[in-house]
Amino acid sequence: MSYFPSSIFITGASSGIGKSLATGYAQKGVTLFLCGRNKARLEKVALLCKQKKATVYAYAFDVTDEKATKQAIEKANKIQPLELLIANAGIAASGIKDFASETRQLFNTNIGG
Repeated sequence: MSYFPSSIFITGASSGIGKSLATGYAQKGVTLFLCGRNKARLEKVALLCKQKKATVYAYAFDVTDEKATKQAIEKANKIQPLELLIANAGIAASGIKDFASETRQLFNTNIGG
């Protein structure tokens, strides 16, 4: 017997792996709480998931903002108790110009977020 969560919170859902996870989990009976920094891309992913009959809530914020992250999780959990949280948000760096600053941002997002 396999378990399929019905209430899922996904960070970094506006592109890449997060988008794939969101659309992969999207189906009737599943509530998705999708999070990302880019509101326009996030809304497109939300629409794709709604077309697959999932109930979708989209929250645009940066996971390095601890207060916004906490508020989004608490709000989602009040709407429907969360069964799965996928902390997927992440960034990559290329052509680093300011090593200290960009490394700090990578850690803040990929580990702290």
